[in-house]
Amino acid sequence: AECHFCHVPHSKRTVALDKRHREVLLNMPTAKAKALVVPILQEKVLDYNRSPTIVRAMDRLAEVCGVTSMTKPGRTTRSERAALGTLCGMSLRLLLGTFDRSILRNDEEASAAAG
Repeated sequence: AECHFCHVPHSKRTVALDKRHREVLLNMPTAKAKALVVPILQEKVLDYNRSPTIVRAMDRLAEVCGVTSMTKPGRTTRSERAALGTLCGMSLRLLLGTFDRSILRNDEEASAAAG
C-alpha cells in the first residue's frame, strides 16, 4: 500500500503506540519504564551495528538509566504488557522518540520537582 505521508510503498504498516499505551508509559514509574524500554532499545541498536563503540554506548546507556542485565521491571499489568508488545514491534527511530518523550522527559520533570 502506498503511504499517504511520503507516497512510497511500504511492506507493512508502521507500529506506533496508541493513546492508551502512551498513557501507560507516562503513568509508569520511570525506573520501571526504563527497565522495559532500555533492553528493547539495546537489542534494536545492536541488531544494526555491533561495533565495540556501539556496544560500549549501549552499556553506558543502561548504566546511566540504572538498568542492568539483572534489572527486571517487576510485576507488569495487562496494559503494560500490551504496551511492551507494541514497543518491541516499533522501529528504532520511533522507539528512540518514545524513549525521549515518554521516559527521559518524565524523569527530568520528576528530578526538577524534587529539587
